[in-house]
Amino acid sequence: MYTPQLSENEHWTDEKIKLRTEELIEDFCNYIDIIYYKEN
Repeated sequence: MYTPQLSENEHWTDEKIKLRTEELIEDFCNYIDIIYYKEN
């Protein structure tokens, strides 16, 4: 699994982590060929 490097001067915000998590879930679902429905 991809783990971003955390730099001293660029901390990951909750929003950024949330967006990245969404991307990873979506990519994984595409990979195993299922449809991922986002909660809006």
